[in-house]
Amino acid sequence: MASIKRRGNSYQLTAYCGYDESGKQKKRTKTWKPAPDMTAKQAEKQAKIQAEIFESECRSRENFTDDLKLSDFCGEYLNDMKGILAERTHAYYVTVINSLIKPFFKEMKVREIKPVHVQRFVNMINNTGVAPSTVKRKLAVLKSILNLAVKRDIIDISPARAEKLTMPKVHTQEVEIFSRQEVTEILEKSANEPLQFRLLIHLAVITGARRGEILGLKFSDFDYGKCTMTVSRSAYKLSGEPVKTKAPKNNKDRKIAVTPEIIHMLRMLKIMQKSDGNDWIFTDKSGNLLNPQRITDGFRRFLKKNGLPVRKFHTLRHTSATLMLYGGVDIKQVQSRLGHGNIKTTQIYLHCLADADREAVGVLQKLLIKKSECGTNESDEETDVQEATS
Repeated sequence: MASIKRRGNSYQLTAYCGYDESGKQKKRTKTWKPAPDMTAKQAEKQAKIQAEIFESECRSRENFTDDLKLSDFCGEYLNDMKGILAERTHAYYVTVINSLIKPFFKEMKVREIKPVHVQRFVNMINNTGVAPSTVKRKLAVLKSILNLAVKRDIIDISPARAEKLTMPKVHTQEVEIFSRQEVTEILEKSANEPLQFRLLIHLAVITGARRGEILGLKFSDFDYGKCTMTVSRSAYKLSGEPVKTKAPKNNKDRKIAVTPEIIHMLRMLKIMQKSDGNDWIFTDKSGNLLNPQRITDGFRRFLKKNGLPVRKFHTLRHTSATLMLYGGVDIKQVQSRLGHGNIKTTQIYLHCLADADREAVGVLQKLLIKKSECGTNESDEETDVQEATS
């Protein structure tokens, strides 16, 4: 039975319905204020009626949430997330929900899901042999769904809390880069490729921009006099749809300095493409934006053809960042140039510098060994010993 407490000119209604994880009965409260023209007796009588209505509403709601299946709530979740999640992220969530979450939990109700069920879900994904980081990424979808269930008062606590789960250990992957000699060769070999491809390579190496950000560039994004470009969009493609553009990562535009050679290539390309009102730089023969996957495949073929290590196109971004740091560019400037939202992301390239430092020690060691092999003057050695012990 709902309880009623008078608080000044209003009444606090309390209804008990359902139980929490510890077995305690949950209560919900509501404030009801009587009309100004009501007498005290009328207000008390109406307060009892309102308390009964409130209790009935709570029970109906409790019964509804008790029977709500996770598979049904997933549809509500995806609908709520439209416009909040980026289009590509939303598409990825749809795939994970339909291919993993729904088949695994089947007819389970949201309230029935416990940490043990989530752990079995984690183990199931992990047993497919995917990387630990992939397990974490797919679990994040389920966590997001259950967090919304908490916000909607369907459950009180998410069963996917980190402290309740045992996750596969995520090993920090080493950043893969091209050596200075390799990247020099890439730039030289690109001179034998079509101008559009050559420009693409130079932009990736010089600016460190992401693949989608480069493909989303327009001729008007460049200041030809100041040798700068503005990154204000990124190109992407969903299956079965044309290439689209969105705001760059972190939703922040950034201005980047480029080389005079890039500006020269831009001018040449603009002449070759015979301006027809299309401001896009990287287009196919029909004038449509290039599919990002074509760039990935084309770069792989280019590396194979020229006998270079076959690595991802994104490796050029890593290489650009590492070379800037190696050359003494301030890490905050590198962060700004790459468009990293957090300095910690930029700091991963410091490990590459540590590797380069170890290589430098190796070079020095070889030089010293060669020197000793060539022979040293014994009198010089005696002098060194005397100086060291004096």
